[in-house]
Amino acid sequence: GKMVGLDTETTGLTFYKDKIVGFSLALTDMEGYYVPIRHQIRHTTTVKENKVDENGNYVLTKTGKISTHTVKTHTYEPSPYNLPDKECLDILYGIMLNAKVSLWHNSNFDLNMLKAEGYDVMKCKTFDTLVLPYIYDAEGRGISGLKDLEKRLLGRYRPGFKEVVGSDENFQYTDPTVSYEYAAIDACSTIAIYNKLC
Repeated sequence: GKMVGLDTETTGLTFYKDKIVGFSLALTDMEGYYVPIRHQIRHTTTVKENKVDENGNYVLTKTGKISTHTVKTHTYEPSPYNLPDKECLDILYGIMLNAKVSLWHNSNFDLNMLKAEGYDVMKCKTFDTLVLPYIYDAEGRGISGLKDLEKRLLGRYRPGFKEVVGSDENFQYTDPTVSYEYAAIDACSTIAIYNKLC
């Protein structure tokens, strides 16, 4: 029966092929939680290999030495911080069903991600805070992005993803013990923007 701010973190931006990595939720504009479900630890091995042409012959340098190149291979394992994905998504869906309203920023993306996971999001009461800046600023001066809104409307500065995580790695490969704060702030800011503009 309460209003809840929600956000998903994903492997990419295409809802029909990418997956939810985790989600954040908040009941207030200052306290949020992140639930990791599909983070991966990526191990990279780098080896030098001899270059060969299409016939399998070594490629030589100008000095007659065999030319080499660096080849990277990756192996993956689930993060030990992941919680059971199906169980957690079921709980998220239950929260959405029972909430007074679920607040999202750019809900089209997040709700399609949940729909791709098999959830009937049409049964849930949702509100997209993405529409509010256009009401607040009808001239549309480019403030629909969450970070822009946080800065302009809330006076909050949020470090960028790279500053928090230390790289521009896909969120799936981040350590949830480091990246949780970046994710949880999205849900808090969604509530704060709603409270400011409604």
